[in-house]
Amino acid sequence: MYIDAFKRQIERRVNPVYVFIGADDGCKEEGFGLICKALGPSSIIRTDPAFPPGDILTELNSQLLFSDKKIVLIKDAEGFKNEELTAILSYSKNSTTVLVIFCAWNARLKKFFTFPDIVVVDCFKPFPWKTASAVRARLAKEGKRIDDAAMSALIEISRNSSVDIDLNVSKLLTFKADDAVVTRDDVERISTSRETDSIFEFTWQMVGGEAAALLQKAEQLKSDGEMGCLGYARGLFEKFLTLKQKIREGHPVNINDAKALGIFDKNQQEATVRIVSSTPEEKILEAYKTILETFEKYKSGQPGAFANAAVRISGFFGKGAEA
Repeated sequence: MYIDAFKRQIERRVNPVYVFIGADDGCKEEGFGLICKALGPSSIIRTDPAFPPGDILTELNSQLLFSDKKIVLIKDAEGFKNEELTAILSYSKNSTTVLVIFCAWNARLKKFFTFPDIVVVDCFKPFPWKTASAVRARLAKEGKRIDDAAMSALIEISRNSSVDIDLNVSKLLTFKADDAVVTRDDVERISTSRETDSIFEFTWQMVGGEAAALLQKAEQLKSDGEMGCLGYARGLFEKFLTLKQKIREGHPVNINDAKALGIFDKNQQEATVRIVSSTPEEKILEAYKTILETFEKYKSGQPGAFANAAVRISGFFGKGAEA
């Protein structure tokens, strides 16, 4: 939940565990202060990864002599190992002890905070509502929506950078083409995946005509990666053909045209304008047809279908040679 939802929740009840996750320390401290106020007079024990997990667990399970209630605060919890977090969260929960965890956003931690008695509050530097609205509108045009947790993760992973957000949304649209709802799992898997980065890099090397490097890299892509590359390339060539039609109608194209079609990286925008302006339309169309044909060959299990298509397509854009 976001901080506003947390404020409403803490007025109704105090849960045994609160996790404030993200980059905004001010949000975390505000939340901690509200917990202290809601719980009433209590002792506060502050810890971090420098404290042995066993000592923290003992503290959580022990009773105080001079106070009925206590709050155990753990800062920088991402510094604990998996088994250490598991041990800490196993403490005997009761109405007089509250565990508060501060941590940076980290996909590894998510699985530890899924229990119903744990409240997770997303904390990131002032939420860019306009950016979030633009993301939702862009996804809506494609018939998709994104839940709140996924939006939080998207902005946190993208470091509030509009360029990175746009790139990650492009990945989501490419690799979640058949799904109506974008979830936090989708964002974490796609936005932080080395494989998806490899797919984007591979595709742009292919349209750059870099045939020599393609075969070796094609062998490194897993089957999901190859299908992802085919899907991304198909969408990219459709954009190329759209821009080619504009040129055919007598209108020049520039990087703003590329951006309007969903190509947000400046270098890729420049490459798009260069490729579309200098490559005959029939070659772009042939590359597009090759991708469509390769989908069928790939699904039927034809050996080398993906690598052969990549080399063949690179030949349409300058430095490659048809397979």
